[in-house]
Amino acid sequence: MHEKRVNYITLIIGTRGTGKTTFVKGLEKLKIEGVIDVYKDRDPKQKILIVDLFDNPVWNEVPTISIEKLSRWKSGTYRIFHNNSNELMTILNRYCYNTVIFFEDATKYVQNSLDENLRRLLIDSKQKNLVMFFFAFNYLMAVPPQLVRISDFLVLFKTNESFSASLRNKYTHPDIEKAFKEVGQAKSFFYNKTVALI
Repeated sequence: MHEKRVNYITLIIGTRGTGKTTFVKGLEKLKIEGVIDVYKDRDPKQKILIVDLFDNPVWNEVPTISIEKLSRWKSGTYRIFHNNSNELMTILNRYCYNTVIFFEDATKYVQNSLDENLRRLLIDSKQKNLVMFFFAFNYLMAVPPQLVRISDFLVLFKTNESFSASLRNKYTHPDIEKAFKEVGQAKSFFYNKTVALI
């Protein structure tokens, strides 16, 4: 039986060293499953793509796919990197369907406002059957309001910031401030909390 389609957009936010990448990729030697593992065995099959602007050694075990091969890609887990974020978003818009996309170090391609190609990718995510994870935002204030409004989930790690009036205006969902306080008070530096924004 096919699983229900879920075209969620998830923000993963936390300061350096809090475990965002481990949360996504898992830690095999400790038998910790990552978010990425959840999608490998789903039915119907979805392709998995890790996106970055450079050849990040953290993902060395994942094979790369070239821009030229992306249009013919049918299955499996790959990573792609390209140093021009606008070009990369254009390419993803054109060729990514039935794909789980992990945007590594999202602050590189997500500025104060969303560029047109990224905005289209987000808006068309349901029609293209895309699931998107934006991670490596180091603090809540770095995430543009448009991206907050369109997201379905927020995974919050420690951010080394206070929940100011500006954040209250940006993140109006009542569970976010509660999660922020819980994460901030946790003894473990790696503690995180997921908030459903939908």
